[in-house]
Amino acid sequence: MNQSVNGSTTICGNDYPFCYDQEDEKIIIYLGMKPVELPDNLEKIIGQRFGMRSGGNTLYKLSVPLSNDGMIIEGEKAKNVALANQVRSIEYLIDDYQLNSKYTEMRLQFPELDYFIPSIGRATISQDQFIFSRINDAMYSFNIQYRDTVVCVSFNSKVEAHAKVKTIAETISEVTLKFPETDEEDYLLGLYACMRNLRSH
Repeated sequence: MNQSVNGSTTICGNDYPFCYDQEDEKIIIYLGMKPVELPDNLEKIIGQRFGMRSGGNTLYKLSVPLSNDGMIIEGEKAKNVALANQVRSIEYLIDDYQLNSKYTEMRLQFPELDYFIPSIGRATISQDQFIFSRINDAMYSFNIQYRDTVVCVSFNSKVEAHAKVKTIAETISEVTLKFPETDEEDYLLGLYACMRNLRSH
């Protein structure tokens, strides 16, 4: 399946194209040839996929803020500006992002899951045909306590399919976290950090 997302993001009132590689979790922001004076601590951007008139927004948390990596002289003053495309790793992203949204679920996907909960069971392969099951299976499920709330953790396998000019299907393993509705970013980031720490052990 296509492992990249192409779209545009607005920085300082101007739109710039970007490409996010889902496989290596890196984003390239194409700033072009014109110098851009970036604000300090620009560590989050909101990107919209090409072809979307409304919706389709994703918040990307950059591992390192975008930076002014050059200098120009305007009149008698020097100004720090960005003079080239910028590449950053992504710490996390939020699909279908809207300002002031509230969330009840988090889904995580990473390569190690394919070994612990193989998703190949979602597909039946024979000499004549491929059959994909659209039923989502929770292979393991349990509750944990987190900040005085109960979070349901499920290890799932599923199928994602897209049918346009051609049909593409992929089996996927993921972890789903369900929790009480919240808009607190600290809560979400802390929960994400807990799962990331479990992944590293």
